[in-house]
Amino acid sequence: MDDIVSQFLSKGTVAIAVIVVMGNFFIKRTVEIIWPGLKPVAKEMDPEAMYRSKAALYWNTLGLYALPVLLGVLIGILFKEPFLFGDIQTGEERITYAAITGWFADFLYELFQKTLYNKTGVKLPDPDERVPSIAPPREPKE
Repeated sequence: MDDIVSQFLSKGTVAIAVIVVMGNFFIKRTVEIIWPGLKPVAKEMDPEAMYRSKAALYWNTLGLYALPVLLGVLIGILFKEPFLFGDIQTGEERITYAAITGWFADFLYELFQKTLYNKTGVKLPDPDERVPSIAPPREPKE
């Protein structure tokens, strides 16, 4: 049990989580700049009123939650570095470990963000904070 805890508290896990958070942030911003219609119109409303299209609904309710796990899987496939994975040797174990780390990456980022703010007063950007759109609002379809 101590091996599992030490593996999840290792520098490699933090590095995977940072890569996933940065990749997720970059991909999300890039996709939403290219297709601004994918951003939600408002928060905590009826899905029909909150999203402009079915694609926006699927992007926000499925895509953004699957993206960190998929980035973790990609890291597990592409990298075999002992620094990242420690004693984990096989490809299946690396992929599973990286996918789980990707799944927890947002939690780890929020924990790091709160700790940094409490210790130093420095506030990091919130990945869920939306950049305001400069596009004119669309007329509702009737």
